[in-house]
Amino acid sequence: LSPKYLAIQRALRVALICAYPLDLFYRIVRPFNWLVSMSANGVVRALGIRPRGSLDVHSDEELKMLVAASAKQGVLQESERVIVGNALDFADTVVRQVMVPRTEIVAVPEDLDLSGLIAMARQTRFSRFPVYREDLDHIVGVVHVKDLLGVDRTSRAVAHDLMRRVPFIPETLRLDQALAEFRRQRAGLAIVIDEFGGTAGLVTLEDVIEQLVGEVRDEFEAGEVQRFREEGQGVYLVDGLVALDDLRERLGLNLVDEPYDTVGGLVFGRLGRVARIGDSVDVEGYRFAVTAVDGRRVSQVRVQRVRAPRRVSTV
Repeated sequence: LSPKYLAIQRALRVALICAYPLDLFYRIVRPFNWLVSMSANGVVRALGIRPRGSLDVHSDEELKMLVAASAKQGVLQESERVIVGNALDFADTVVRQVMVPRTEIVAVPEDLDLSGLIAMARQTRFSRFPVYREDLDHIVGVVHVKDLLGVDRTSRAVAHDLMRRVPFIPETLRLDQALAEFRRQRAGLAIVIDEFGGTAGLVTLEDVIEQLVGEVRDEFEAGEVQRFREEGQGVYLVDGLVALDDLRERLGLNLVDEPYDTVGGLVFGRLGRVARIGDSVDVEGYRFAVTAVDGRRVSQVRVQRVRAPRRVSTV
């Protein structure tokens, strides 16, 4: 291993020394290499298979190992490592995993007047509001706050008069495809629909971009409560809507085969019933204790390292 470590420490010098001998060796063996390749291709063709040239490619796992090694050696900064790692996972992530779920959507009825829209904007600090007819399964457009600025306060305009067209995308759409759709339609928000045509949630361009560069907060989000907060050694307070992918990355858990997208969904699924405050489940050496619920949804969980995990317990 000593020559390997020596070469790594003096990579440029070693490369310059070895370049000419390696080039000479390549020129000498090239005819033999060509002869062997042609013979192998002839055998493959005889079997009715179309030969393919050798592809110098790496799997995603190999690329992730290379990125981790580069970061460890100082070639990549931590921020660069995160972005490259996120980029490798980007095309494997679907909209359902990053969307705002239906239960968290803040929408307005199509007949809401101008004063009501302004009050909603002040209260929530959101810049866009889906507009619905009858219920959330019948969203007809989206109102942007900046479109309200040029409207006379005495106007009788309602949300339907001020709304823009909103794109609809399936919840199984990959994020790279969703990003292309946002660019094509020049939209900042899309409604996510399920297989039955109902509203599953909504996703913004910011939600998609954050999967590449990490969480982005504006001046209105600065004071929000952290969704993942460390309370002590091995103890974390986690929002129920935190994605399992984020939890897996932070705590080094596996959770690959779990059919849930969020921490709350994981707890709900493991319990097999509607959760109550005090319920807990043990997963891979961590205890997930429910500390807050919002109706039937798990809204907050305390995650703590335990020595001997149990399956399910109720306090």
